[in-house]
Amino acid sequence: MDLDELRAFFAILDAGSPSAAARRLGQPRASLRRRLAELEARVGAPLFARGSTGVVLTAPGEALAQRGRPLLERHTAMLQRAAGSASAQLRPLRLGLGPGVPACALAPLVAALVSATPGLELRLLRRDKPWAQLLDDLDVALSLGDEAPADDLVRLRLGRLDEGAFISPALAAVHGPPRRVDELVELPLAHWGAEEEEPSWHQRTGAPLRLRCAVQSADPALVADLVRGGFGVGWMPAAVAGGLLPVLPEQLGRRRALHAWVPAVLRGTAHVDRVVAAAALLAAADGAPPA
Repeated sequence: MDLDELRAFFAILDAGSPSAAARRLGQPRASLRRRLAELEARVGAPLFARGSTGVVLTAPGEALAQRGRPLLERHTAMLQRAAGSASAQLRPLRLGLGPGVPACALAPLVAALVSATPGLELRLLRRDKPWAQLLDDLDVALSLGDEAPADDLVRLRLGRLDEGAFISPALAAVHGPPRRVDELVELPLAHWGAEEEEPSWHQRTGAPLRLRCAVQSADPALVADLVRGGFGVGWMPAAVAGGLLPVLPEQLGRRRALHAWVPAVLRGTAHVDRVVAAAALLAAADGAPPA
């Protein structure tokens, strides 16, 4: 299939008419119509019909639109890959952080990338769904957990994030650390988690505990600082709990995998290959396979 014909097809589809597509692209309308006619000749059927507000897809057009868009996107990504190999030193590496990914979990990856590539610039960007922007304004998406967020992505295991409940030594000395789950409610509770989620303190076995928390923050360092200052018991990543005492560690806590996701079509670019190499080192140090 001629990619110029496919581009003309999607230009007309997205703009609503050949005239609008020609104006948007700054190309002669006759050129777009000619490419569309050539494509329709290949397909053997009209791809558009005239509607009240512009062109509408025929059944063959619907089928081509569903299958052709991913093909065109992969081709565009491959061109970006070739261009990116030449200009990889000229632009920052853009890492998209998914919901719940704390900065403390990124320290090993950032250290590995910076030490392996002197002069490399990183941009850490918060996104609700970073994997949906990988062929747009992100190079790598980072997420917690094992669920694949989208198709056509390569998963890279980066390490693990341990979470649990903690109390300050000073408060534990005065009050005594909670020795049973029901004793947690005798102290104010602070929870690290996304703003919209209901606080859940995970047990090693069994269902999570739904607890009323006086404080909730998406910033784990803030929760840790509150607990260090004597504010009750806090749920947080173990990486930020330096100097604090674990509470019921045999019963409370969970471990989640940290993954990087990259588009399969961008494997081989300098930027993505740096992350692939760093992921292999981190997974080896963690004692787990990289994917």
